[in-house]
Amino acid sequence: MKALLQSEPSLSDRALTAQLKENGYEISRFLVKELRETLPTLPAKAAASLETDIFSCMIGWDEGLKAQVHQAKAAMSYPPNGLNTLIIGPSGTGKTFLAENMYRYAVKQGFLASNAPFIAFNCADYAENPQLLNSQLFGYVKGAFSGAGESRDGLVSRADGGILFLDEIHRLSSEGQEMLFYLLDKGAYRRLGDSGPARKVSVRLIAATTSSPESALLLTFRRRIPIVISMPALVDRPLAERFAVINGIFSKEQEKIDRRLIVEADTVRTLLQYDCPGNIGQLQSDIQVCCASAFLESLSRQDGVVYIRSELVEHLLSAGLVPRPLEIESWYCHQLTFPLQEDQEPEGMPGLDTIYDQMRQTMEESVDANALLSEVTTNGKYEITPEMKAQLNDFYGNYADGDETAGTIRALYEKTGYIIDTHTAVATAVWEKYRKDTGDTATKTVIVSTASPFKFTRSVMGAIDSRYDAMSDFELADELGRIGNRKVPAAIEEIRNAAVLHDTVCGTDEMRQTVKKILGLPADEA
Repeated sequence: MKALLQSEPSLSDRALTAQLKENGYEISRFLVKELRETLPTLPAKAAASLETDIFSCMIGWDEGLKAQVHQAKAAMSYPPNGLNTLIIGPSGTGKTFLAENMYRYAVKQGFLASNAPFIAFNCADYAENPQLLNSQLFGYVKGAFSGAGESRDGLVSRADGGILFLDEIHRLSSEGQEMLFYLLDKGAYRRLGDSGPARKVSVRLIAATTSSPESALLLTFRRRIPIVISMPALVDRPLAERFAVINGIFSKEQEKIDRRLIVEADTVRTLLQYDCPGNIGQLQSDIQVCCASAFLESLSRQDGVVYIRSELVEHLLSAGLVPRPLEIESWYCHQLTFPLQEDQEPEGMPGLDTIYDQMRQTMEESVDANALLSEVTTNGKYEITPEMKAQLNDFYGNYADGDETAGTIRALYEKTGYIIDTHTAVATAVWEKYRKDTGDTATKTVIVSTASPFKFTRSVMGAIDSRYDAMSDFELADELGRIGNRKVPAAIEEIRNAAVLHDTVCGTDEMRQTVKKILGLPADEA
């Protein structure tokens, strides 16, 4: 374990456990965490590596994009002048962003001079005129073609000593690819119409394409690009990384509108699972559109708060859903609030990465639970594992009475405008007691409940204000939806106008006979 952490200090507990298991060790993540805490503190240089890595600005750089980042670093660092690179992947997956970070990495590590140029060009801009495209890249001499009234250098000359990034390179003609091949092969080029000696340059090429290289690029050209980095589509990224992207986009939009921004949990769930073929680029556009609509609503209300309601993104589901390994509906129950509050984590919410990690661990532990149940069936008893015993030693138990539960619901609503159910309120009250009893105010805590305030409408609304006590159940549901900025569940709407099938009232001692009567079964003999 120590050797693994010394070579890669940023390994998460999950990744470290996986590597240990690959090496033949049967060990749980709980035990890995316990053992890790006993190891000496990493040197400052290693501990700071996470913060100083240029690629850390890319979501998933050390998880879902770890292999891509490793390739990018290898391409920039290989002596003497790095390796030419082709980045492939669907539109909107971050190919340009990766190229820009490759340049920053090369400069920071000293592989390029601090003033080295980074010249970016989209070949699609001139795809309909191959000669003009080639002239933009390589330059031309006076009289090379009609309209060439004077000689002019191209982008290759401007990129000398640095990086030339060509996006949509599949739009480059065969002639242009052959000219580029000569540049990569000989380190020299000629301007259009120039019959003199070739011009020497030192240029590193990073190219990007949304097409298949085999069908769009010449074989001779592909042979001069040894590094091919494939950027995954959004649907292939881990769920936690998609959440981080969503969180980051909303954070930037909040800075633009300069108002408090609240994103409903249902909105987040929709954005996590709708089919988004345009990837991060489309996701950003879709979020900007719903933010614009919500901002307009805020101007009409004149309350200074922008609410991203689930109705603003419901249309996105028409394109279909992306299947997920975990059921989002059952465990993601947080709204997002921007700007960050003082007691929020830097990411703005209890991190979905943490929640997702815990859900994975729960699934792993369920395997152990099934084994224990099987043992009970076979032997009539079972013995819990040492890991379970260790976890029980850390267990804290308490309760909250009715007044404490109601007070927690009211206090959280008055502070944040968010309405929680009674189950979550009990958990929150017990958590506060734990902090008070133990003095532990540093441990980050995630409180998860599968209940909904609509399940306990009368208790929840009565806790917020006693004036709601006189309302009917459906009036309470409507009011909860209004003040909580939530949509009343479809199941409640169906009940609202449903026909009454039974109106019988009976005591507990009469229940058996009453049910039998309703079902048309013979009554018990006296």
